[in-house]
Amino acid sequence: MRALVHLDFISSVIQRLKVLKVFCFIILTAGCSSIKDNPHVVTEKHENIIAPKEAIKTQYVAIIKGQVNYQRGVTFYKTLTLNDAIKRCSGFTEFADLKNIQITRGKEIFKYNLSDNSIKDIMLEPNDVVEVPFNGNKF
Repeated sequence: MRALVHLDFISSVIQRLKVLKVFCFIILTAGCSSIKDNPHVVTEKHENIIAPKEAIKTQYVAIIKGQVNYQRGVTFYKTLTLNDAIKRCSGFTEFADLKNIQITRGKEIFKYNLSDNSIKDIMLEPNDVVEVPFNGNKF
């Protein structure tokens, strides 16, 4: 009887050692060896690697405030016209004074009269602040 119990114990220890051996093999092949030694490890293809110029695109902001339907910071990557910025703010309100639009660029202030529909030609730069004033004469 004692011999059978002893054999059962030895077989369970051997079984555990086999499991431990497989576990150690998995750990060593996955974590410690190189990809060249393990061809079954999937490698990334070179065409999937993102070039640094494509990975980081600088995003700029122009602030549109005043008499537009939604005052907001409008983001853009390369260029932005005043017309596109106003469209992104859902247009002017009915109280907008189109004759006195003001664009602040750093320390410079530019004033525009947009009543003659020249809005398409004005290019905005990063960090421009566009102010559309209130027209009190419409009451």
